Amino acid sequence: MFSPQFLQSGFLPDVFDAFDGLTKVILANREDFRGVLRGNVPPSLFSDSLQYLSLRNNHLANLPTTACHATSLEFLDIGKNQFGHPAAEVNPLACLAYLPNLQGYDLSYNQYPGDFPSEYANFPMLTYFAAYDTFPGVFKTRSFPTWVYNLTRLNTLRLGSNRLQGTLGTEIGQLRNLSELQLVTNLLSGALPTEIALLSQLKSLSIAYNSFGGSLVDLGELSQLSYLLLDQNDFEGTLPTLPDSLSLFTFFNNNITGTIPDHLPSNLATFGSDNNDLYGTIPPSFCLPKLNKFSMKSNKRLTGSPPVCLWSLPNLSSIYLSKTNVSGTLPATIEIPLLEVMDISYSRMEGTLPEFLMTMKTIATVLNAKNCGFSGTIPQSYGDVLAGINVMNNHLTGYYPSNICSLTNFNVLGNDLYCPRPDCCSTPRGECPKKCVLPPSPSPSPSPPPSPSPSPSPGPSPPPSHTIPPVSSPSPSPSPSPSPAVRQAQYPHKVPAIVYLLIFFLALVFFNGLTMGVLRSRRLGHSEGEAEFDALISDPISDRLNTEV
Repeated sequence: MFSPQFLQSGFLPDVFDAFDGLTKVILANREDFRGVLRGNVPPSLFSDSLQYLSLRNNHLANLPTTACHATSLEFLDIGKNQFGHPAAEVNPLACLAYLPNLQGYDLSYNQYPGDFPSEYANFPMLTYFAAYDTFPGVFKTRSFPTWVYNLTRLNTLRLGSNRLQGTLGTEIGQLRNLSELQLVTNLLSGALPTEIALLSQLKSLSIAYNSFGGSLVDLGELSQLSYLLLDQNDFEGTLPTLPDSLSLFTFFNNNITGTIPDHLPSNLATFGSDNNDLYGTIPPSFCLPKLNKFSMKSNKRLTGSPPVCLWSLPNLSSIYLSKTNVSGTLPATIEIPLLEVMDISYSRMEGTLPEFLMTMKTIATVLNAKNCGFSGTIPQSYGDVLAGINVMNNHLTGYYPSNICSLTNFNVLGNDLYCPRPDCCSTPRGECPKKCVLPPSPSPSPSPPPSPSPSPSPGPSPPPSHTIPPVSSPSPSPSPSPSPAVRQAQYPHKVPAIVYLLIFFLALVFFNGLTMGVLRSRRLGHSEGEAEFDALISDPISDRLNTEV
């Protein structure tokens, strides 16, 4: 429609009356790119035929009064501009409330001081009203616009980040067509009215970051409710009945207590309950095929082992159980294709670290098991399948994984890992103990047991065999003499010394007698020699030696 040279100045020219019958004008920009249009919106833009106008994400500051006469206008989006400037011609345009066909009006991310115009209660056809973050004050407040209760055709109401104060009235139950109610980041207080359960078309309720209190309203009959955000309030009591249509339910930083219901919505994909007072065990009702994000951090009275099925959910991307008292062991192998974060730090989980089987190589998975009770070794595969680990202050031993330097970051402080320390321990992404532990010396392999010998054939039994023990290494100090029993075991065939002494005396007597007999036989003859020899054999000295032996 316009050449780049035409828009180079950044100001819209007042030439739109030349376009007869113009019904739709879109001069918006992407959310991540702020447009170049600035200054005032030209009066000629608002013709009688205009039905749809989007000027979103520019630097425009003023709407002309001709906008109040655009009777065919059905949708007006002026979000993310500078409307509300003190020099604005109308601040904001209260007269827009009288446009007979206006159904959608978005003025989010502008700066309107003071309250919204009370004339806005007169929108006859309005179904969509968004005024997110339109209040410039930091220390000032704005009253809750009670005129919204008159807009019974509304299906979307977004009033977040406006420093609204007051309570949500029972009149909210009049908005029976409401499908989205968004009041996040305000100063609203009081109990949530039970009439909110009458909004049968409600699909999204976002009231996080307020000061609502009291018990939660039973919303089990809202069969279309899909998103329920109650974070950072003062709700107390137990969890109410939840509709089966719910897919996102978060209530961080409240005072909710009690146990978790055994029945949870079958469509639940996100569950967040950080910093509450839930107790008991995590029931198997969380084993839902669509569960994607699961967080129960800082519920210190949660105990018991998480259900085993939780570690194999196909769509789970994050699980947070840190600062709880859940206990037990992890399965030997975890295979969750979409897992990005597993945080079980400061819990009572123990045992050995699991192997991760990651089928989606593009997923950067981080394991935080800090201050638990894990023992054993760090699996060697972690450098291949994980992006980061924190296993600080456990009871881990063994060698560093050979590819630990492939991790984006890791912390293994407070463990007894073996030397050597990897080089990446001295880089900002690696936290390692300053000292490593010398690995234990390898123990010698035990000798194989002797093979059984074949059964001996009948006959005399052989003498028992004796195993000679290994000779020990010589030492500087002399070894003590072995006892006689030990010597006998070491040298089983050694003849006692007394036997040698007896043989020596017998030989001495024998040769002495033999010598004397020869000499006497020479003198007395052969017969006398024989008689002398016979007398020597029967000498009583031999009997005494035999007795001694």
